[in-house]
Amino acid sequence: LNHLTPLNEAAARIAPHVPVVGHIHGTELLMLEAIAQGAPTGWTHAEAWAERIRHWASACQRLVVLSKTQIERLTNLMPINPERCVVISNGFDPSTFDRHEVDRIALWRQLLVEHPLGWHPDGEPGSVAY
Repeated sequence: LNHLTPLNEAAARIAPHVPVVGHIHGTELLMLEAIAQGAPTGWTHAEAWAERIRHWASACQRLVVLSKTQIERLTNLMPINPERCVVISNGFDPSTFDRHEVDRIALWRQLLVEHPLGWHPDGEPGSVAY
């Protein structure tokens, strides 16, 4: 389940026999850290929410976090065995998706002339070329 929310409670009630993998985000960690340091005035139900999140996390068979540092933050906030945590990064490699030098003329020639993918309304991909 993405984020620790009342969906965790609903899942536990509807299908208590189904193992849950929870995904705890920085937003939950930041909120729990803020509550632990003394919730701001107006956060009337802060401790109740913190307790709910701790309960939902403890009920998860596994917890997905984005980094090893999040495991440390999590275990400082609640009694979670770090071995139940799985680190899955944000899902992209910045070096792969970074800008690269490219010969733009050669790229346009390849896309528009040599291997075109445009098509006429009744045609196949590649039926429009320049």
